[in-house]
Amino acid sequence: MADGDGRRGHAPDLALRGGRVVTGSGVVEATVAVTGERISAVCAPGDDVAAARVLDVGGAYLLPGAIDPHVHFKVFNAMVDDFETAAAGAAHGGVTTMIPFIGGDERMSVGEGIDHFIAEGSARSVVDFAMHCRLRPSPDLIEQIPEAVRRGVTSIKMFQAYRKRGMLFRDDQLLRGMQLAAASGALAMVHAENGDVIDLLEDQLIARGQTGPEHYLASRPHAAEAEAVSRAIRLAELAGCPLYVVHLSTAVGAQEVAAARARGQAVFGETCPQYLLLTDDEMRRQKGLAKIAPPLRWASDAEALWQALARGSVQTVGSDHAPFTVADKAVGERNIFEAGFGMPGIETLAPLVISAALGSARLSLPQVAQVLAENTARIFGLYPRKGIIQAGADADILVVDPAATGTLSSRQLHSRAGYTCFEGTTLTGRITTTLLRGKVLVENGELRQKPGYGRFLPRPPAR
Repeated sequence: MADGDGRRGHAPDLALRGGRVVTGSGVVEATVAVTGERISAVCAPGDDVAAARVLDVGGAYLLPGAIDPHVHFKVFNAMVDDFETAAAGAAHGGVTTMIPFIGGDERMSVGEGIDHFIAEGSARSVVDFAMHCRLRPSPDLIEQIPEAVRRGVTSIKMFQAYRKRGMLFRDDQLLRGMQLAAASGALAMVHAENGDVIDLLEDQLIARGQTGPEHYLASRPHAAEAEAVSRAIRLAELAGCPLYVVHLSTAVGAQEVAAARARGQAVFGETCPQYLLLTDDEMRRQKGLAKIAPPLRWASDAEALWQALARGSVQTVGSDHAPFTVADKAVGERNIFEAGFGMPGIETLAPLVISAALGSARLSLPQVAQVLAENTARIFGLYPRKGIIQAGADADILVVDPAATGTLSSRQLHSRAGYTCFEGTTLTGRITTTLLRGKVLVENGELRQKPGYGRFLPRPPAR
């Protein structure tokens, strides 16, 4: 038997026996053999696999470790999780690889900011990590996109919103960034909301004294997302650049992505558990805690996004983990426009999506493997090392007990934010063991590895 490192004749270090392996192509009963850091074989149930250690996982599903493509934490900002605590939450939630958005401070070049956080992550992360380059709309920084690609960071984030915060890219800047990304073999990413429209509507609401949480959605209407998605798609087409639209929240935004893909354009869409499972009603109940951008929408949007995931017209689910404390968010009770944007979510990402498959059949388990791992790995240049249970891949594996149930509680989570907007949600299925590169990362809720176990994953430019 050849193992994932190319050696022959060596007994595997570990065999996971009696489980049902889930990939994007189906579910099969199999024994998974692990040698070193790699999967060395996926064997038929009756095959005799002599391994140094055998773990009987009878009845469990084996899913590829989740990859979270949308993570924020303290990167010269006021968020309360840092690389270490975000990675710990990821590990406890079955995320074995995360891709945070990285930018330097105002004194740093693009390359210096990336180098800084490669070093920090290598010292402090317990999970593997790649990076996105998060740009500010500075012509000098935009021209440095090739520096990011040379460091193995081949996804470039630009904003179509937040002019008041100095983050909004004009169309000419967006197009130039896409041109450079295309020439460098990188993928452009956009936060797609029409920031100028949003600023006007927000100013009008404030002038009328309509600053309660119930007015927040009116400041960021569905049309603001749909228009920005459409504009970004057309600019990417003009630049000849592949495009990834983050955190789709509306049915109309997802339709724009689906239409572009039907025309043959390289456009990918992401949504998040909050847009699948929560609605604008939470603004009245949870107030500032539920303030995110784009905002929570309607039940009809959530249903359309579930359907888009099932059809494959939206390809990935990310957490958009953006942790602020309860106190930071409480100001939204009197003025929602003063509260910080974002909610914690990296630890609840995989459990919520898995539960939706096991408990409500929103997705099949193969579709879960696709949207939580395989599609993300393919889009971001990590496949086939990550995102799949097959010989030669990293042994990143989730052991899921489908019969277990539980209830989400902030007391059990590891983010410094101290809350979850999914408090009290009933979950079907439980991740009992998580492997990262062949070693037990988390077992029965206990973290087994130390900060620094995680590795940076540089990605080659597209050919």
